[in-house]
Amino acid sequence: RREHAAAVVGARVAPYSLAKAEKDEKNDDESMLFDAAKVVVGTSAFGGLYESTSEETCFSAVARCLELGWQKFDTAPHYGLGLAEERLGRALARALDDESALACYTKVGRVIKERGATGDERDVDVGNLPERSIFKDAPRDRYAVLDLSAAGVRESLAASRARLGPRARVAGVRVHDPELTTKLEAQAFPGAFEALRSEQVPEVSIGTNCVRVARRALDHVDAILLANRFHLLDQSGAELLRECQRRSKPVHLAGVYASGILAGGDTYGYETAPAAVVAHARRWTDFLRAEYPALSLKDVALALAFLPVAVTHVVIGLRSEAEVDDTHATLQRLSSHDPRLWFELFQRARDVGGLLDPVAFDLAIRPRFSSEDEGEIPRRRDVEKAKKIYDELAGGEVDQADGDGDAGDGRPPARGGWRSEELGLSALVVVGGVALVLGGLRA
Repeated sequence: RREHAAAVVGARVAPYSLAKAEKDEKNDDESMLFDAAKVVVGTSAFGGLYESTSEETCFSAVARCLELGWQKFDTAPHYGLGLAEERLGRALARALDDESALACYTKVGRVIKERGATGDERDVDVGNLPERSIFKDAPRDRYAVLDLSAAGVRESLAASRARLGPRARVAGVRVHDPELTTKLEAQAFPGAFEALRSEQVPEVSIGTNCVRVARRALDHVDAILLANRFHLLDQSGAELLRECQRRSKPVHLAGVYASGILAGGDTYGYETAPAAVVAHARRWTDFLRAEYPALSLKDVALALAFLPVAVTHVVIGLRSEAEVDDTHATLQRLSSHDPRLWFELFQRARDVGGLLDPVAFDLAIRPRFSSEDEGEIPRRRDVEKAKKIYDELAGGEVDQADGDGDAGDGRPPARGGWRSEELGLSALVVVGGVALVLGGLRA
């Protein structure tokens, strides 16, 4: 009975291993999972993020992006006090003919001023002064004023358009970091969004690290850019992603490498990564080496960003032609794997030591692999119910564990208890078996 149930249920959600040499045929949605059309090139490095970058390096990166067909760019006045916008505009002017223009997303919220200009000193973005900024190429004769008033929005947008030049078509504008101050947030809701509407901006959105503010903005925007809240080390944005899916709000996901540490750097949240974060990243690395040795931490970090159904674009910050080529190669490599690999991998990550938040798995990853034709992939409560039925039928003792296959404290279950994969497979088998038994009784 159990073998028959396993065969029936196993056909619904077959496990996948990198050891398989051949891929199954994929439907159109699966084959487009890592589509280049979803890539938006982030340009914070054009402002000298963390380290100085030359103008020629920026141009080479843009030219290579265009060769690969990556034709969308994300920028902001914040990135090097307008320098990133200027460098992007000049690179596009060199790379394109006089008739062409490419889609660029920029932001409002910081008005760039020249040193010596008058203004309210209380609104100066002190953390982005050139002598303190993480943008090493920021011009030293400029500073930024935090301003989301209607007048500030119009001034910022006009200046951005001038810096970007005619080869950049402003496809969308994001209200940037309104959570920074109480005054800024008060200006944003709803005034800043209304001001952008009055400027006939094609797509009005918000760009933020704050889940609360992003959720508040859903009634005011066409889309959201969520940064640093859905990656391997922090999935606190998962519920928001599911809400966006329900409301058909496109999401541009940024900060997929957690500002550096997931791509070989040592920064997290734009600062030196604390010890606990470094340890979490190391646990991911150890997990991959043990169970998926052909995949790197960077590979898996990028793959995760593409999985939520609500995510229509992934913003990937790139500095140089070499980084562009490396990212292109990574996407090609990710596309070569059967999509079921990612369900299996992140399910295992959820179950082994709590690497991935179970709620995030259910809300943001599971929906990608559910289908009306194949039936819904079993939910956690279904597994728990099946485990209870199995206990009653078998009369055996099972270690107390939460629905994620661990002991509730992040540790794997004790030896002799249910391992996560046993729980998942056996639960499916038992559910199928119980259904067969009940069907036989009815007959």
